[in-house]
Amino acid sequence: MSLSDDKKAYRDMAIEAFFAQENGCEIAYQEVFEDLAKCFSNVLPQGKLYRYRSNINWKYTKPIIEKNEVYLCPLDKQNDPFEFAFNDDFGEIVKQVPQLKQMSNINDFNKSLFFQDIFDNKCKELMSYKSRMSIACFCEEKDNILLWAHYANSSRGICIEYSALDLLQCFQCFLLPVVYQRALPTFPLIEEINKLSSFKMVFEIIATKSEMWSYEKEWRIVRCVEPDDNHCVDFPKPTAIYLGCNSSRNLENRLLELCVKKRIPLYKLIPDKYSYSFIEEELFIPPKSKGANQQ
Repeated sequence: MSLSDDKKAYRDMAIEAFFAQENGCEIAYQEVFEDLAKCFSNVLPQGKLYRYRSNINWKYTKPIIEKNEVYLCPLDKQNDPFEFAFNDDFGEIVKQVPQLKQMSNINDFNKSLFFQDIFDNKCKELMSYKSRMSIACFCEEKDNILLWAHYANSSRGICIEYSALDLLQCFQCFLLPVVYQRALPTFPLIEEINKLSSFKMVFEIIATKSEMWSYEKEWRIVRCVEPDDNHCVDFPKPTAIYLGCNSSRNLENRLLELCVKKRIPLYKLIPDKYSYSFIEEELFIPPKSKGANQQ
């Protein structure tokens, strides 16, 4: 099984775990989540996830480090025009059911209209979630040159490192890897649409993107919110912070002050002279406590 297949299997397992929890079956949820945790290290062997931030609007970045608060961005404010896109073409989907495709008699025709009505209602229900879902995005790499360019203001910003296990323990089945593919997500067999949990489909759509975005190697924390809800959520403490190679001295001083206060390692990524890669320059490493030295 390829890494991509592993991620799809993991994503589907996480959705099943959420579904078990949503249905109030705590025993089933614990069983699925235990399996989820076991395969987590295989899907994310480096054990870290990274969040890129621009140097602009320090007032929004500071709470991430100082208070361990992260703003989850509403889904309808994302930069991908295909965000939350899915196949809503009933004519194409009905081809999955041969007897409806043939429509050899009036009963088949009526059956087709019946399923189309269910299908249209389900599509409307799914679309209602787009404005209610918020996400926080992460990358599997701290040295992704394209993400430094696109999300960290041409390497003038920062990259915040988290323990992936900390995130899993904190958010559990709401932490999903993005699966990249050519085709839009689609419904299961049309006879099953009426039985389909909207949330199961919503989570699959949110965690599926065009393969054109695969360079982002993205993971998402997903949350359903009401209009008046606070979009900021408590996060684990960062395990390290990386300054971009074009970051200013002012940003460096601000971060150094915060990292010393919070005891968070701080590095600066410097372009290597011989390859398209970065070298880590240590700016601050928290001293070990006396207890740690005695051990």
